Amino acid sequence: MPNSLLPKAMLLVCFLLPQLAFSQITNIFISGPEAVCQYDCAIYQVFYDSNPNTPPADIKWEIIYPNGITQAFDSLDVIEICFDTPGTVLIIATVDTQNGQLNTTEYQVIVFPADPVFIQSLNPNTCDSLIAGGTSGCEKVCPYSTITYQATTSAGPGGSSANIIWTVFGEDSYTIDPVSNQITVTWGDSGPGSITAFSGNSNCIDETIHCVTIVEEPIADIGATPSGSTGDTIRICKGQTVYFDNLSQYADEYEWTFGDGSAPVNNIELAHDYLNPGLYEVSLVARSNCACSDTARIWVEVLDAEAPLPDCIGTVCPGATITYTTNANCTDFSWNVSPNGTILAGGGLSDNNITINWGDGPIGEISLFAQPCAATACPDTSLIRIPIIDDNAEIEGKEQVCPGALEVYTIEPFQGTNFQWTISGGGYIAEGQGTNRVLVQWSDFASNNSYNLSVQYDNCYLGCGGQDTIEILIRPPFVINGPVELCENSSGTFTSKLSPSGQNLDCSFRIAYDPSGTVVPGQAPETQPTFSTPTDRAITAFLPPRPTPH
Repeated sequence: MPNSLLPKAMLLVCFLLPQLAFSQITNIFISGPEAVCQYDCAIYQVFYDSNPNTPPADIKWEIIYPNGITQAFDSLDVIEICFDTPGTVLIIATVDTQNGQLNTTEYQVIVFPADPVFIQSLNPNTCDSLIAGGTSGCEKVCPYSTITYQATTSAGPGGSSANIIWTVFGEDSYTIDPVSNQITVTWGDSGPGSITAFSGNSNCIDETIHCVTIVEEPIADIGATPSGSTGDTIRICKGQTVYFDNLSQYADEYEWTFGDGSAPVNNIELAHDYLNPGLYEVSLVARSNCACSDTARIWVEVLDAEAPLPDCIGTVCPGATITYTTNANCTDFSWNVSPNGTILAGGGLSDNNITINWGDGPIGEISLFAQPCAATACPDTSLIRIPIIDDNAEIEGKEQVCPGALEVYTIEPFQGTNFQWTISGGGYIAEGQGTNRVLVQWSDFASNNSYNLSVQYDNCYLGCGGQDTIEILIRPPFVINGPVELCENSSGTFTSKLSPSGQNLDCSFRIAYDPSGTVVPGQAPETQPTFSTPTDRAITAFLPPRPTPH
């Protein structure tokens, strides 16, 4: 019957469709570098031709290294292979179309031996031990310090040497000793620096970069009360006190000498009494953890004259009423009291005494001038500071620190007062417990959590005290990754990453086109500047200021 042809035609189509779907793939091959250097990584991809109706293929990889180690990957079109051993590496790719059809291709890669170069500082700086774990981050050096570096190859530091090509960034000057493969660098002003060493053979050239941070040089500066009468010379009378203020920057340690034979002290700020007439040189040495230092000097001229000094000078509590009396023999007096003191009695021109009710602290001041009535009378005003123990004294010190940092924290040095310091975590009190100045050793590990540094101070004799707390954040070290050399009119990508995790970090970037630098707007983990003229540039990444708590 004619109608019987229809089912046969339909049956024929059903058998033909699977035949089309399972058509074979052809021209399978692997694409990627045929020759690489040891320690390089490269991308390899498998390609093949197939009918559009061919179902997705499953690709299996097998990599056989020269040392016999085998590595396998499944279901990847593209793989990255890192070559640690010189010799011939065999790459095998098998394409499975999921219908039983397997297609295999092989690819050989020649791995040339590398000649890795290492840079070692022959003058390691003491402050590098303060970097997290003592191993990560850049070497820290002082501005204009001279350091020698050694390049070695093959066997690593201390191994055999080859000819080295050097490039330096951030230097003031340098000299190269090609015989010993050493370079002696005199670093420039504060900022980033680096040394790059190139070494290799006809097939492979190795490059290594030694990162350097040229730290800010300490700037020593002295402030004093009373201030200098003539230039850098302060004039006082014997028995008077000079209150010294430490105005230094970028320093971690201080040492004061007063020129009168007394022992040096390392307080940040202090007062010193001069009992004998003469001319004394006061010096303040400000040092950083990298042993960079700067010195400031002023002179104190002590006249052979009796200063009008009030008695009963000492630490008081808020609300205390104290009467001060001077032993000056003159009759015309000029008393002045700071706004936190209220005069209750005395303090007139003919009064050799004054009664004051003290308010809040931490410092009150009395100034007294007695009209000279004899050759031995002091022609200058005496200033006396009165410590007032209240809850307004504040801890001074860094609130954002690096991992492993050793930091100094201080509070007002109230006399006869006990100071008890505590830390909620992230470090410990290394020295100074019980005093107004402590040294804190912070942890080697950064944290997203902040830690509280607190001090409770109490004068049991006077019956008053107070406390203060500051938050400390241990910020992680971070580095900038990017090219160290670029062509004119080209751009580079520079990325800020946490160390050692490698996580991207939002930063502000400064591109040093000029001495002040151009800050890239906004905050991001990377920047892509274009360099239009051939010259050195410094890329600096810095974290935004920590928000002030509300």
